[in-house]
Amino acid sequence: MNDQPVTPEAPVEEPPATREETITDLLDGSKRDAVPLRRAFLQVDGHGGPLARLVRSHDGRALDLYLLLLAAASGGAYNVARAAGMWARVLSGDNAVSPAAVSKVLRRLEELKLISRRRKGRMADVTLLDESGSGQPYARPGKDGAKGHYIKLDYRYWREGWHDQLSLAAQAMLLIALAQKVDFVLPEKRASQWYGLSEDTIRKGLHELTSHGLLQQHWVWRKDPRSALGRTQEIHCRLDGPFKRKSPPLEQAAEPHREAGEVEWPKEIAV
Repeated sequence: MNDQPVTPEAPVEEPPATREETITDLLDGSKRDAVPLRRAFLQVDGHGGPLARLVRSHDGRALDLYLLLLAAASGGAYNVARAAGMWARVLSGDNAVSPAAVSKVLRRLEELKLISRRRKGRMADVTLLDESGSGQPYARPGKDGAKGHYIKLDYRYWREGWHDQLSLAAQAMLLIALAQKVDFVLPEKRASQWYGLSEDTIRKGLHELTSHGLLQQHWVWRKDPRSALGRTQEIHCRLDGPFKRKSPPLEQAAEPHREAGEVEWPKEIAV
């Protein structure tokens, strides 16, 4: 008979979930491969929507959190309840984010009337509101007769790390590009009026998307009787990489974006 005391095994300690694993869990839980986003977030009545306010205030953290809330919210109430500490880990890229900072970000989204929130134990229970910032209840685009043209942001935006690699200007221009036709012209001055962003932001964002291989740009000369040279240059654009599209982005059979002209893509670079 062995009278030696039995030494208990050391408890198994798994490492905490990483930021990437937490984001993956949020995306996988939605059972989708893209997040639908109404075009009203980009443009309301021909002018900049809530996106412009986030960009002008340099609030990239709020945009990051809002897009993830859109991806994670589910059920008829379109809400998501998580601990502020979890959101803090998700938003902590190169710089650490505290739960208190998360609360401030949620408050800013609440002030934009994009969400409402309440406490649920130790968790923040966030409910989506209409993307236009009207304060109206949220309805999933394309579901149960819900109206409103919308785009789809592919989950590869997160899975491939573009949410970290792109600046706020490039993130904004990616969303705006997704709202155009497959091949489009986006004059900086007019786009500034349509979406409430500065011409510099538009130029910087498009250039960055191009440098990352997410956008093709091609110069085309167009006849212009009013110009000094009798012609002007247009930049024709097309999304590429994980955001490349072969069909119009609007999921409803309605009129296209009234300001975005469809162009014939040059045959030598057709893809």
